[in-house]
Amino acid sequence: MSGEAQSVSRRRVATGFQLGAMILCIAIGARRGFQLPDDYVAGALVGGFIGLLVGLIASGVILTVEQLILNLSVRRIRAGMALVFSSKDRSEK
Repeated sequence: MSGEAQSVSRRRVATGFQLGAMILCIAIGARRGFQLPDDYVAGALVGGFIGLLVGLIASGVILTVEQLILNLSVRRIRAGMALVFSSKDRSEK
């Protein structure tokens, strides 16, 4: 599998994860908001909106941490290569 195809596949998985997390948080928030004793519809709408925000932020943080962990070794390798192959002569002081 080429690098570009793997990147597209990883993005699709990340998008699917984010969509699933948001739908779950919206459903939980709407259910909790519906349980308010005053107004069921308004509670469900407010709870769903809060669930949307929580799902968006939580899934974004999880995906960001995942990308940081996956790319950490690549960054170290690139930094090491840049140090080794730099044009500066480090043997002279």
